[in-house]
Amino acid sequence: MPSEGNELAVSIDLRMDAHALLDKINGVAVEDVLARMSFDTDAVESLKFHQTLPPELQQRVLRARLVDRAALRRVMECETKVVFVG
Repeated sequence: MPSEGNELAVSIDLRMDAHALLDKINGVAVEDVLARMSFDTDAVESLKFHQTLPPELQQRVLRARLVDRAALRRVMECETKVVFVG
């Protein structure tokens, strides 16, 4: 399923046990999320000197300017629960 820039998309292996999935989620570090975070072309083009920066540096600049690391850390520290619907 495609996602918009303001949405969170998560792929889950449906064969995984719910408790194993919970362990995996709880094992994700803020740094791992930051490393996988990327911004779209519109965001990159909003940088004043984007044409002079290599792609990785463009992404690092945007992460530094736009990501609230303290908020991300607080969200990731929230308790995750297994809920079965169906």
